[in-house]
Amino acid sequence: MSKSNTQISNANLATAIMLSSLEIISPSTFGISIPWQQHLNVARQIIHARYSAPQSISRKDSVAYFLSRWFAYLDVLGSLSGRTNDLPLFSGDYWAHDGTEENADEDFVIDCLLGMTPRCIYLMAQIASLARQCDNERISSTTNLADPHWRPSPTVLVRAQSLLDEVNEARKHLTRPCPHRHPSVEPPSASTSPSASKGSSSTPDVPACSTTPSDGWGTVQLLASNDSFHLAASIHIYRRILFLPRSHPTVQSLVNSVVENLLKIRKGGAAEACLLFPMFTAGCEALKPEVRELILERLKGMEEVGMMQVTGARRLMERLWEENEAATQAVENEGNEYDDNDDTAFRKKGEIGWEELLAGGEFFG
Repeated sequence: MSKSNTQISNANLATAIMLSSLEIISPSTFGISIPWQQHLNVARQIIHARYSAPQSISRKDSVAYFLSRWFAYLDVLGSLSGRTNDLPLFSGDYWAHDGTEENADEDFVIDCLLGMTPRCIYLMAQIASLARQCDNERISSTTNLADPHWRPSPTVLVRAQSLLDEVNEARKHLTRPCPHRHPSVEPPSASTSPSASKGSSSTPDVPACSTTPSDGWGTVQLLASNDSFHLAASIHIYRRILFLPRSHPTVQSLVNSVVENLLKIRKGGAAEACLLFPMFTAGCEALKPEVRELILERLKGMEEVGMMQVTGARRLMERLWEENEAATQAVENEGNEYDDNDDTAFRKKGEIGWEELLAGGEFFG
């Protein structure tokens, strides 16, 4: 491809990605309603035409790498945020690997554009694909409701456990937040990973912040953001793939850890703006009123900035709370007790799971 064609393609790709982002944040800005998915699909076609195979986008091409990271954020989180959205391109394996140690380390740089590492993006793409497979297996095409008796197959269980192991390993890996501004830092303590906590609500220790709150992200906020995305990824595995009940101690431990990370993020800052996905995920699973109130307060603060997708996420979350409270009351009125390992009774009484939630609308962050 000639240089002029490359420049045109970069411009077209940037335009498609920008329009998709604008439509998410502020729908119908120009008076014409074009779904963000349509703009993103144009970007997808451009990338697929230029890079026809996985791991083909060079990190050394600064423009292509920047645009691919922006696209990856929309592509992967968009797939996780709606049941009818396309699955991630290249299964999330966007960037070329030359086999060098330096290149491998790039997977564990906390990107201030993404709020997480490229490795986390890749893992969430895998989770999105497996969650979609499970959704298709348990959701009726006629009623659009999930089978409360559905359980994952042995093959799915093996893959889900493998993904959990990979997510936990990524959380423990040494990270380098914004190498042009920050030194390498230690990852969250291994003892606080979901597999090790056994229901503990403890959160990882992080180094003291070496930057002031006004200088952008800061080390503590970068670490907290990256950890929150990994925790949210684990929640999606447990709830959407392994089908654990919302009240399961492991799920609630992950929710508590996201909230404790959120307390390290400055209100109204750049880091908070990236965290809709972890906040929405934790908020939908939160059972304690004080946890719900804290997340709701942070989301309302983000709405004041004019991010319209936050309004959609908040409304979906509040609807889930209201309808699930009604389901809980119906079960309790019949004298049934909740079983942490079986929420079939609640499902029958109308408790909303992720599959119904994302079928009735979508959030995006």
